[in-house]
Amino acid sequence: MRALNFAPPLPTDVESTDDTLAPHPTTSVDVELFREMADKCPLGLLVHRKYEPLYVNAAWATLFGYTVDEMMAGVTFFDLAHDADRDRLKKYRDDRLNGQESPNRYRFRGLHKDGRTIWLEQFVKVIDWQGQKAIMIVTVDVDQYERQSAQLRRQQQILEQEALLRSEELSESARELHVNQSIIDQMSELMSVIGTDYRFRLANQAYLNFFGRREEELLGQHVQSLLGKTLFETYTKPALERSFRGYREQFEKILDVPGGGRCHIECVTEPFREPNGAISGAICYQRDVTAIRMVEEQSRLFGAVIEQSADRVSVIDRNYRFRMTNKANSDFHGSSVREMIGRHLVDFVGEGYFRRFSKPALDRCFRGEDIRFRRPNRDQHGAVVTIEISLEPFRETDGKITGAIARLRDVSEAQAMSERLAYQARYDQLTGLLNRQAFERILEKSIADVSSCDRTDVLCFIDLDQFKIVNDTVGHLAGDIFLKQVAEIFSSRLHNDDVLARFGGDEFLLLLRKCSLRRAERACERLIAALTEYRFFHEGLVFRVGASIGITAVNRQATSAGDMMVQADLACYAAKDNGRNQVQIFKKRDAFIRRRQDDMYQAGKIRAALDEDRFALFGQIIAPAQPDNNAVGHIEILLRQIDSGGTKIIRPDGFIPAAERYGLMAELDRWVIQETVDCLTQPCEALLNRNVSINLSGITLSDETSLDFIRKTLTESGLSPERISFEITETAAIQNLAKTEVFMDELRDWGCRFALDDFGSGLSSLNYLKRLPVDYLKIDGSFIRELATDPTSHAMVKAIIQMAKDLEIMTVAEGVESLMVLNVLKALGIDYVQGYAIGSPTPVKRGIASGRRDNRHHRLTTSSQRR
Repeated sequence: MRALNFAPPLPTDVESTDDTLAPHPTTSVDVELFREMADKCPLGLLVHRKYEPLYVNAAWATLFGYTVDEMMAGVTFFDLAHDADRDRLKKYRDDRLNGQESPNRYRFRGLHKDGRTIWLEQFVKVIDWQGQKAIMIVTVDVDQYERQSAQLRRQQQILEQEALLRSEELSESARELHVNQSIIDQMSELMSVIGTDYRFRLANQAYLNFFGRREEELLGQHVQSLLGKTLFETYTKPALERSFRGYREQFEKILDVPGGGRCHIECVTEPFREPNGAISGAICYQRDVTAIRMVEEQSRLFGAVIEQSADRVSVIDRNYRFRMTNKANSDFHGSSVREMIGRHLVDFVGEGYFRRFSKPALDRCFRGEDIRFRRPNRDQHGAVVTIEISLEPFRETDGKITGAIARLRDVSEAQAMSERLAYQARYDQLTGLLNRQAFERILEKSIADVSSCDRTDVLCFIDLDQFKIVNDTVGHLAGDIFLKQVAEIFSSRLHNDDVLARFGGDEFLLLLRKCSLRRAERACERLIAALTEYRFFHEGLVFRVGASIGITAVNRQATSAGDMMVQADLACYAAKDNGRNQVQIFKKRDAFIRRRQDDMYQAGKIRAALDEDRFALFGQIIAPAQPDNNAVGHIEILLRQIDSGGTKIIRPDGFIPAAERYGLMAELDRWVIQETVDCLTQPCEALLNRNVSINLSGITLSDETSLDFIRKTLTESGLSPERISFEITETAAIQNLAKTEVFMDELRDWGCRFALDDFGSGLSSLNYLKRLPVDYLKIDGSFIRELATDPTSHAMVKAIIQMAKDLEIMTVAEGVESLMVLNVLKALGIDYVQGYAIGSPTPVKRGIASGRRDNRHHRLTTSSQRR
């Protein structure tokens, strides 16, 4: 069996392994940053100039058996080179420093401290080291590889001689081949032999392990099947073809490592020759250089990050001189990075600034502190900006602090944004007064202060009277201007210790410090007088408003800011109910205030009942009055609240006033509409073949979303709109008459009908009847109850019925409580009748017990009570 010729004999001229000659550009290096990274590098790193080492890391010293201190004490690079290579290495060095072409990478023999000769491979670069050229060397130990290669070549020669002399001794040749294979398998480098057909002929164990293949899986396979088409066509095939022609090739490629990750592989291909010298393939050596590339990439990235940072970054030594700085900082000072390195900080910031700010902060940083502060400064254009300065100790690998890392950032925009947000969190944007949240914090502090001393403050709640007229007449923008002027009027008449805030809308809060209730009352009266005298002019119109003010004492009995504002608010509403444009002091025993407190409590119960679905629908019959009237009977839908225990029915007069006072009527109306529609579209005995009449509040008539809600609810249910009538009162309609007209017109076009409730009770009923498109008039019960005994009531009801007939409007008499009244109404020609003589309110759904009061002949005199 013929022995394989794995490698050529060891060349006597080691220069044959050198790279192609090339000139060496000079790279500037920040010495301290370089030291910090290089000290941790597992590869040998040396920087030298004219035989003398400038820097040696521990990995370099270990390669030659020395310590770093021994190397730096006088062992030069050329003391470590073998005699056979020393002249060549000196020539390389001189050529590099002179800018001439010389190899970037080569192998040489070094002298270990114990006298051994070791093979090393190094990568060389010319750098700028503290202003002068120097040589940086990255060194890798290839001694094992070279010795194994030499051993392999010697073994190859022996095998060739044995093959020529004893070709008949096949078993001996096989044994030698096995030994040779064992040597190859023990190599740390990846090695393979590839034939001219691009198929694997041999691969060592390191190669098999790297690619996760077994020998029988790999041998005979095409290289492309392992590396992929792109890698094979781009790198491997051109190199192999060169080696097939007798040349040595070297390249680097990136491989995906089985199991994840990527590595950098340096590849060398050499011709594989048979004993007769014929080239039958190529020997491929592959070495993992990922660690070297990682060091290079990290160094590049660190430099790029610092250079591209918008922050001004520098390293300043203990002598207050720049050791490193980035382009952003040099541009700021109108200099270059090279010009700034080594110069004193005072040259750039000035003696005064350096002594007052820079030096004290740096001295603290040199003692190990992290420093951060902001200072106003001027940028390169002279504009005043806010600079955030951050100083961190710069530590060597042994932990010693040799300088400070300084970062300077322009935070003017962030500072301005922070100040704007802080202002917005505290002040009202329209008037510039404190906002409610900031005022509450001040009020809480006032409560805490008065509890520990003998003093009284006074809280005032101010609500402008008739301000809505301004908004409705000339718009909200003009209203905002007016509110700003009101704030100025109030502010100009207060003491420095007083605190004024905008609560919201046209409401204000005022805290009078160290003030009695009597003095506070007089002060508020002066504010009202000043406001009353003021005239607001806009687009030729003149407006005049007043204010209602409620005040309460902030003393030792005060509990919380929320309670105090509720008290002042209640007093303010008392002032409004008492005629407006006046001051009212909060008194717990005041009947009005107690009633308002009850309303607040009841509002909470209403909200809970809505959340827990504790409302119920009742219905009362509206029956045709005339025997020949073919009209369909109606049911008026009435609302009842169920108590938390689920047993007691609460009539409307127990919750409607609170709902109107605290803005819950629109939500109650929607609940009634949705529940009624659900009952009409489901089997419900009480509403079977009946039309229904639903009461609407004034807030619902004015709410632009209510119309959409009603149409959407009816559309989704499929219910005919003709089955729905809506009852509105004169009082509700005139809250916003224009919107009420639009609301009624839209729904009447759909098929719904409208009844004007409590007709005759208002002074302008006839006037509103001209504007409102109604289908029914419900005559107020105050006329009906006295119809049989009072001639005036009889005459008025008779006139209303006749007028309605002339206008083709149906009439309904409500409050019919006796047969006598019923007979009189029939004689007058009434269309429909409703009352306890006809039928009392009963639950629409089964399972709801009606209350006793609903089963008695009880007078219901207001629309709120009938809901």
